[in-house]
Amino acid sequence: MESINRTAVVVKPKQPFIDWLNDNDDDDHMVGDIIGDGTIFLLPEYDYLDDLRQYVKNIYDDLFVYMLEGWVDNQCQMPEHMTSEMFLEWFDIEIIGEVFDLVKDEIVREEV
Repeated sequence: MESINRTAVVVKPKQPFIDWLNDNDDDDHMVGDIIGDGTIFLLPEYDYLDDLRQYVKNIYDDLFVYMLEGWVDNQCQMPEHMTSEMFLEWFDIEIIGEVFDLVKDEIVREEV
């Protein structure tokens, strides 16, 4: 088992995201239906939580767009003014400080 120099951030949808999704998608969704659809992002390792929070605040727009693009095909459906405050209203953020790689195989990277 090896520790890696990353911090994991789990981003999970909250009710405002579900409301937006239901307004922009033909299916009716509930939080319970997609709560397992959280996404894990690996971020730089930080010694201080405030530094990590600042890092997330600096990249919230990339995270926000990524989380929404998986659900709608049309850029016009995206909210007009996405702010860091709105991102935190729409998504729960869970920070995992220790990340271990239990797999011996190489990590494969793909551009998205």
